[in-house]
Amino acid sequence: MSSRRPRSPFRLIGPVLLLAAGLVLPARAGFAAYPDIIHVDGYLSASGDCLMLREHDGRTYALRGETRGLLGGDHVRLEGRLAPDPGCGAPGFAVTRVQTLWSDDHHRSTYFDSLTGEPFQHYAERAGRFDERRDAGYDRDRDAHPGDLPDRRGRYVYQGPHRDVTLVGRLHEAEGACPTLETSQNIVVALDGSLGNYQAGDMVSVSGVLFDGDPNAPCGGATVVLHSIRGHGR
Repeated sequence: MSSRRPRSPFRLIGPVLLLAAGLVLPARAGFAAYPDIIHVDGYLSASGDCLMLREHDGRTYALRGETRGLLGGDHVRLEGRLAPDPGCGAPGFAVTRVQTLWSDDHHRSTYFDSLTGEPFQHYAERAGRFDERRDAGYDRDRDAHPGDLPDRRGRYVYQGPHRDVTLVGRLHEAEGACPTLETSQNIVVALDGSLGNYQAGDMVSVSGVLFDGDPNAPCGGATVVLHSIRGHGR
């Protein structure tokens, strides 16, 4: 009389595990390629129609998504997702939220911080950023070449972070000091350049290059090197 030996259950476990692994691995690989939410921090620059971000370690992304109000030269921290290259020659990054707009190179002070609860679009509108040119012709790379930057009628070459701005406010002048512009948001900047026929008390719109990180600025603080000035209705 013959007897059958019971089949070992361990002979089935191996193939089942291998099959399960084969089903799981592709999904995990796809997830790793495009994780949910990540954060990037670095400087922005314009390249044709593309807005690029270069992180501090040199990695570069082409931005898409919620980028309105961001400008070349900005130092930012952004929240979003990795995305395919939008045709700019670099991995894409879909911005879902602007977290921080830094006012220095060392992450110590800010122009905008989302922790205050204000949406970036509200800040950008208050700051007049929707009137500025994204491809202002200046980018962070040029900070290393001060001779290429606008100068103070040949007497001073500004250095440091800079961007094109258009601001509206009231002129103030003090004897022996640079004229200043005070905006409706109580932002005060010095003005370097000709005011034409405008004088203290006039409401004007000025366009130029804002330098706000030059420790030796002759006007002693944030300064707009003027390109143009015109009257603005009260």
